[in-house]
Amino acid sequence: MIKYFKMKKEEIKLKLTVYTYLNAAIANSHDIITIATTLFNELKGSSADEIKDLFINSLVKIIHEQAEKERVVNGD
Repeated sequence: MIKYFKMKKEEIKLKLTVYTYLNAAIANSHDIITIATTLFNELKGSSADEIKDLFINSLVKIIHEQAEKERVVNGD
């Protein structure tokens, strides 16, 4: 009987974890849909190569800015 209650306790903890995750995902779905819609509208007239180039350029810019911030923090 004790084993049954321990099992039920673990089941409740698992359900709570899953339901909490689902609740957070549903709460954030509006923001995700808004971002995806905006991104689609911005890129719908672009070719695959243009999108790839934009992505690579943006990634390089982010990496460069992060490296600059680290240089300033480290005093290099």
